[in-house]
This record gives sequence, structure tokens and C-alpha cells, in this order.
Amino acid sequence: MEKCLRTGFVWAGGYASKTRKIGYAIAKSENVSSEIVMAEVARLNQYIFEILRSNGVQKSDVIRVEVPYNISPFGFDLEKIKIEFFRRLGGVGL
Repeated sequence: MEKCLRTGFVWAGGYASKTRKIGYAIAKSENVSSEIVMAEVARLNQYIFEILRSNGVQKSDVIRVEVPYNISPFGFDLEKIKIEFFRRLGGVGL
């Protein structure tokens, strides 16, 4: 059965921490080995990093990640990943 990891809005500089926290929650709630989940989360974080870097996303920008995953065998479907990013305009009062 396919489920989905969703980070919600998060600073681009902090997405990796968020995905790790969600990964631990998935491992606990789905009774999946945390070592397997964390290895997949590390692969996911590397993939996200490359996408953000290639699009010029800054640490101060906000992103939202949504990626489906399967429980058995555990893994993320990176072909269906959805990453939204929102650029900071800058200036005072914005």
C-alpha cells in the first residue's frame, strides 16, 4: 500500500531534519526497521538536495516536499516526488 511523506512548509535549510523526524515516526508507526527507513531517508535527502541546488534555492527559501512511499518493501517513489519552493522577496516588512 502506497502512503505519502509530507513535510509541510519548512525552511530549505532545515528540510533534512524534518524528513528524518518523519522517517522515525514512519518506522515506529509502521513497524519497519529504523535502519532501513533512515537509509532511504538519507537517499531521499540527497535527491532533494540536488534538486534544490540545481534550481538555485537558498536556505532562507521555504519548501514543501511530498513523496509517496511503500511499506513492503520500504522505499520512496522518487519519480513521483513533488517539491514546491517559495522564494524570499527580501526587504523590510515583507
